[in-house]
Amino acid sequence: AAPERLPQDPSMQIGRRVADAAGRLPLCRPLVTRMQDACRRRRKRRAASDDAASPDEYAAWIRASEPDASELARQRAAASRLTNAPLISIVLPVYNVPLPFLVRTIDSLVAQTYPHWEACIACAADATGPIVPFLRKRMRREPRLRVKFLESNGGIAANSNEAFSLAAGEFVALLDHDDELAPFALYRMAEAIV
Repeated sequence: AAPERLPQDPSMQIGRRVADAAGRLPLCRPLVTRMQDACRRRRKRRAASDDAASPDEYAAWIRASEPDASELARQRAAASRLTNAPLISIVLPVYNVPLPFLVRTIDSLVAQTYPHWEACIACAADATGPIVPFLRKRMRREPRLRVKFLESNGGIAANSNEAFSLAAGEFVALLDHDDELAPFALYRMAEAIV
């Protein structure tokens, strides 16, 4: 059976338009043709590959590779005893994301085994929606959440820069408003730093 086709990505359509335009230029045509052929071969190899892990294989890998509850407790204890613990600033631009995604993102930060972090949040969400009240409530309960409410949405780059302006940490991590971190993610970062 042929693999299910994914919906067309608008950036791919733009890429095709650029390739079509470049293909009309005589000097670019051979290069564009080689690039397109290479992409087709790569896609064909990926579609034919059965190297992908099954869900059961992936679950087994997770059990074997990721820390269990006792290791997470050990990490929490070790991190609390660090005397030279670097502060990690997590830059988090927020726009009109579905609230359950943002809740999971924030919960994944609060669940970190490494406690020396701050979330630098630039919120450009609609003030009448559920995001702003949720962040205000969570800020009262979690002092590591630093939020700047923006007057308007400047796009991900401008909003990220606003979040960067809140950062006081020695190190910075980027997180999207619909991502989750594994509970040991920041501990592993700090472990590599110190």
